Amino acid sequence: MSAYAGYKPAHEVFVGKLTEVNWATKFHVVAVGDKTGVGGVSNSSTNVVSWSSGSFGNSAKSVAYGKGSDGKDLWLAGGSGSATPQANTAEKPGPIYYSRDGVSWSSYTAGGAEITTIPAFGYLKDGKQKEFLLDKNGKKIGRWMRVTPISIWSSSDGFSWSRTGGRAGSKIGGFVGASYANGLFFAGEESFSPAGFAGSTSGHLHVSRDGRSWSAIPIGSASRVEVFNVAYGNGVYVVAGSLSEVVDRYRPFPPIDEPVVAFWLSTGTSSTGFNWGGFTPVGQGSIQPPRIVSPPRPVAFGNGRFVLLGLDRPYLGQVGARGVPIFAHPYNKRILSSTGGAGWGTVQSGSGQHGGVIFSKGGKLGGSKQSGVFVVASEHSAANVSARHAELLLSSDGTGWQTITVTGDSMSDVAAKF
Repeated sequence: MSAYAGYKPAHEVFVGKLTEVNWATKFHVVAVGDKTGVGGVSNSSTNVVSWSSGSFGNSAKSVAYGKGSDGKDLWLAGGSGSATPQANTAEKPGPIYYSRDGVSWSSYTAGGAEITTIPAFGYLKDGKQKEFLLDKNGKKIGRWMRVTPISIWSSSDGFSWSRTGGRAGSKIGGFVGASYANGLFFAGEESFSPAGFAGSTSGHLHVSRDGRSWSAIPIGSASRVEVFNVAYGNGVYVVAGSLSEVVDRYRPFPPIDEPVVAFWLSTGTSSTGFNWGGFTPVGQGSIQPPRIVSPPRPVAFGNGRFVLLGLDRPYLGQVGARGVPIFAHPYNKRILSSTGGAGWGTVQSGSGQHGGVIFSKGGKLGGSKQSGVFVVASEHSAANVSARHAELLLSSDGTGWQTITVTGDSMSDVAAKF
């Protein structure tokens, strides 16, 4: 009998209305996802109350905000998913979608983007990670990065790309996350053992100051390790991912498709901003049984608090000679919250699956004393498939949440202007 059999998820749902929105600074949020019969869809807003939708050819799983070479706003979107087992094969060109307003989209072809591409953007800092580097006009120097299954790419304008890094793992896997936090760029690499997932492996977190030169840190140890994104706050870096351990290739526990949540902390004690000896696994598996299913960005920090996205798949039992696990449907999505990244509590749950989470420093929700808004890209699902729809969840403090319905069947990722 599984340890999950008697588990019942909490349902602490905040109920409220968006009565007003006050804007302390510039605010612009764009979420991307999919809609049956359309393909990729976007939802864009500068005030949270009203949303404008756009569309593009293929379903989009990731989005990022940054600046173009002209210094104007630029949004990039691409597909994302689990790394392909054939990740050591040559990558083919594929489409990357771009927009100036988050509504009207065009595309261009770039290396390695055929299967998946996950973009991120950040501003360069000096060697001590204290001051931003400025160009001759006194403006901060920005850098785009993106990951594909076997490569890390860099760009100064979001259109012309150079390959700057590759996989560090010796097992099967590939890149599944890209992020920027506290002046550093990160690429998360997944790894899993072959031959029925026997044995163990480590994932890798690739770190860079400039998005071009990378150092790889081994992280985690299991039959399968996924490393997604990084958030920084209250003096620590939180890395979100998941682990899968297999006791028997025919009778996995937890099941291969049911990893436990893992998250690691680093206090940043070295000159690079990291403890290069590795990350401390804090609370690994302690919030079972949710699984991180919101790559590439399941963790964010804002207003003194970390927010982490997870998923429950309530265990119903096993069937057949090999004990195939059976899980309830629809799934239960959860939002967890922590101030220090070590102890987490569920603050919101519902039916469906979450995408990514972002914190926008701009804006203030009505009734809140705090500026800034967490936005979670999500979907609501039910046993009746026709009831599935896209939604966004909003919070100022990471504990009380409001839900709005937007265009699409599902929202997979979200980005905010900064």
